[in-house]
Amino acid sequence: MHVQPIPRRWIGLLALVLIGAALATGCVRRYDQGTWTFGTAMVINVRQVHTVEQAAYQDGDKFYVVRPSSSGRKLVAALVTVVNQESTVVSMLVTPQAAYVEDARGNRFYAVDPFSQREEAASPPPVQDLYNPLLWGKMELTKGYEITGWMVFEAPATMETAVFGWEQVETLRVRL
Repeated sequence: MHVQPIPRRWIGLLALVLIGAALATGCVRRYDQGTWTFGTAMVINVRQVHTVEQAAYQDGDKFYVVRPSSSGRKLVAALVTVVNQESTVVSMLVTPQAAYVEDARGNRFYAVDPFSQREEAASPPPVQDLYNPLLWGKMELTKGYEITGWMVFEAPATMETAVFGWEQVETLRVRL
């Protein structure tokens, strides 16, 4: 009985198919690209919007935790990117009135001030509970530059987030 060797081109093709299958099944993960909204001067991207029991952050060598102010409330965290696409320089003051989340009925819940509604953490929180950097305070954004940071909102525990609203420089709404 004579067995013929498998031609090299078939071995090469089989290797490529196996490598492709391994990459397609083992290396693919879901990536939240968020939702973009374009204004006249600004562009906003909102992603990774989710409910959290607490939002921790590091400021210097200390850790702080933001929690809902009362029972029946929840925190909504969102990773926000702000891009200055048109103006030479944009001055922004990100405060509680700068952004909000909104439910389907149009009820707005403004951002939490992470520096006034916080407690110092007794020990470093788990990495998955860290929300650094925060998008907060006074900043200037030069044309063509962007800034990304976390914002935290407090809302009723039963609220379903439908819209993210931005009210700095110009008014923008992002459907979630």
